[in-house]
Amino acid sequence: MSGDIDGDTDAMREFSRNLLGSLEVDPVSPAARRTDAVPCAGGLGAPWCDDLTHEDNASTAALHQFITQVEQGFKLYSAFVHRTAAEYVGADELARAQFLAALDSDHGGAPATDTRLER
Repeated sequence: MSGDIDGDTDAMREFSRNLLGSLEVDPVSPAARRTDAVPCAGGLGAPWCDDLTHEDNASTAALHQFITQVEQGFKLYSAFVHRTAAEYVGADELARAQFLAALDSDHGGAPATDTRLER
């Protein structure tokens, strides 16, 4: 049928678990986990050192913000995929129940099991 959606709910759930599992590994290296750098001691002259220190601190702050946004995005996307899989299963269950109800009402109930198929 046109417009049907075919979703592999097991794959969705596995993807959701893998995405969340990736967050268990700390994405921030120890080199990036620091407070602001201090100006150079005994190195470059003051104008160069101040500029480099400022840019270093700005890039570290931007990296921290980016990593935080990626972690939040992973959590949100994982939750979305998990909910979508649950909705697929719910829709399948509803369709099955409606199909069986229609079968019962149209044909006097589900047919008896053929005795040849019983063990």
